[in-house]
Amino acid sequence: MTNADKYLKDEVDIEELGTALRIYVHSIDCDGLDLKHSIIKFFEKSAKPTLTEDEKVLLRNMNEDYKHLKRTNNGDLYAGVDYFGAYSHLFQFIKPRRRI
Repeated sequence: MTNADKYLKDEVDIEELGTALRIYVHSIDCDGLDLKHSIIKFFEKSAKPTLTEDEKVLLRNMNEDYKHLKRTNNGDLYAGVDYFGAYSHLFQFIKPRRRI
């Protein structure tokens, strides 16, 4: 997911977008770059994953014995060794582990 996917949608939070842009522009070396080019680079950059409200609720209510979440190659979500198939639509930023 890029920053464009995250912020350029109908329910965009303008304050959150403005804060993210301000932090990005101040964090890069703008020497020779104009603002338009910096903003284009921001939207092409990969976005940091943020948890949805549903994901936060699930994590708050999970048993503390679960130390990690994982996703299999077919998209199934597991917490520890337990199958969480009903919640496979959540945590989309968790990708299956690639084996070499």
